Amino acid sequence: MTVGFTAAWTVTAAAADETGLFAVGAVLVFLGLAAGTASVSAAIWAVRRSRRPG
Repeated sequence: MTVGFTAAWTVTAAAADETGLFAVGAVLVFLGLAAGTASVSAAIWAVRRSRRPG
């Protein structure tokens, strides 16, 4: 999902940008999505581990 959203955002931003700064935005979008995905994955993993019987 991270790569797909970043690619779609980059194409849209590149079409409207005249300065070339869309590339910086694309990197920031990618890093933000990756951090968010990792945070949610870690939270879900912790919850599932704490509910494991035994």
